Amino acid sequence: MERKYLLAPLLESRITDSVLGQRGDWRMYLNNYLQGRYGHTRHLSWSNTQSGPSHDTRWLAVAYCKPCTSVLSYLTDGWLFVDNGVEYGRGVARDRGTAMEIAAETTYRALTAYYN
Repeated sequence: MERKYLLAPLLESRITDSVLGQRGDWRMYLNNYLQGRYGHTRHLSWSNTQSGPSHDTRWLAVAYCKPCTSVLSYLTDGWLFVDNGVEYGRGVARDRGTAMEIAAETTYRALTAYYN
């Protein structure tokens, strides 16, 4: 049983990468949510950074959202503020699209948990 738990994080990240690589739905869910709530997606911005050697590249995608002021006061403790807004999601993967999907999922879940 201990081996199962030792391998779980490694297997989970590989499964997540492969599933998200095949299904790019989280950015769509996030965009649809923002369109429905605000009528546009101007509240959402992205930062993508590539690092590592060319044979083992990693992408960091960060999703920022400019929520209404009542949410800003609620989220000030522990959230990183930048010019683009509040950081809601962060994803790291071997390709930019998958990193953005991971960040979009975190952002979508955070926004819908707060507003629903």
